[in-house]
Amino acid sequence: MLSSEILESFDFKITTAEQAETTKATAIVPNLYDLMAAPVLDRCELNGIAEANVSYAGNDLKVTATGFTNSACNETVKYDFCLLDNDGEVPTDGELIASVTEFYPLAGYHRVDLEQPLYIPAGSFYSIVATITEENGNNSISFKAGPNLKYAETLAEKQRQAYIAENGTDEGFVPNQVDYNRAVVNRNESFVYYDGSWYDWSKVLDAMYTSGLDQSDTTATDNFGIQSFTECEIVSVDNHIDAPENRAYNPGDEIECTVTLRCNVSEDKAFDVYINGSIVGTTEVMDYGDTCDIKYIYTVTDEDAERGYLESEAAVYFDQEGFYREIELFEQFSHPVFRADAAVKEDSSSEPEDSSEPEDSSEPEDSSEPEDSSAPDSSEDPGSQADKPSDGKNPVTGAAVPAVAAAAAVAVRKKRD
Repeated sequence: MLSSEILESFDFKITTAEQAETTKATAIVPNLYDLMAAPVLDRCELNGIAEANVSYAGNDLKVTATGFTNSACNETVKYDFCLLDNDGEVPTDGELIASVTEFYPLAGYHRVDLEQPLYIPAGSFYSIVATITEENGNNSISFKAGPNLKYAETLAEKQRQAYIAENGTDEGFVPNQVDYNRAVVNRNESFVYYDGSWYDWSKVLDAMYTSGLDQSDTTATDNFGIQSFTECEIVSVDNHIDAPENRAYNPGDEIECTVTLRCNVSEDKAFDVYINGSIVGTTEVMDYGDTCDIKYIYTVTDEDAERGYLESEAAVYFDQEGFYREIELFEQFSHPVFRADAAVKEDSSSEPEDSSEPEDSSEPEDSSEPEDSSAPDSSEDPGSQADKPSDGKNPVTGAAVPAVAAAAAVAVRKKRD
């Protein structure tokens, strides 16, 4: 079923200057395939159909929200977030890590903030599956589609021929402005669920273009407009003792420690490193992939010994366009804090001396009392070491691809003058 809709609503989120001063800084990582600037959304309504986008985490990521463009009023959209297996083939091959369902009275772009962020390890693939349910109970998919370069060239040629018919020559001909779209849909980016199986959207589009269904060869069709709002650490941090000892540390001990920083963005910035609120060093200017070690000495205090442990917490600050901001460190990936046992040092000189009189050899029996075994052994170690839709996998072959392509082609049919 064909439906082309104009956006009616737009949900978004802004950050004020005051918020920038009081919130910790992260790096925004775009995860959006739907970049084609077509002004109209198309909708294909089929029972049981669904759409999905798959993304790759180049850095350790925090997913805070999803964005989606729906094409009709009174739609319900269920979002399933999946952390995919290394050998996963479809968007549901993995662990379901979150689900969110939203009702949209108006068509348009909507942002959905997650109650709890999701953390995706670097090198992983993850997916967002969107299942749209219409007011009548049917399912649908929505996507951007518009005239492509071939259509623009064809229209310009028609204008040229009309000019020649009127003037006898094309000398001086200038075509009217013709806007066109260019879509780039790669393998394994977007998937469509149809008739019990997942299909790579790029292969479905290829089948549409090569088959000549309707006007698909003059239409550009983009990825699905499912966006994930993701952030990464500007720098990752590992705060540690250089050579941990298998004992409790004592007041006055000076422990050699290191904060290792890895830059995850192209910031060309220097970073200030603090330990427990006091600055201990500043890095050189760092770029993406650079690492830097900041050395410092932790001196164990009486307070550490009284509470039974010492604690070192690293924080990183930098200047961002006039704001001196603390960088957010994700505890799921960075290690800014370490603890180690601490205790008051035992005084070995306090062990009682043996003051017993020499034994009288004339005594027939040994009348001395047994030695008290409760005396502390100075050689004993006084401390311890610190511490959806179903998962169809049918290949995009045989009659299934033309069937999906034909269904999608119906949704991109347009009347053009």
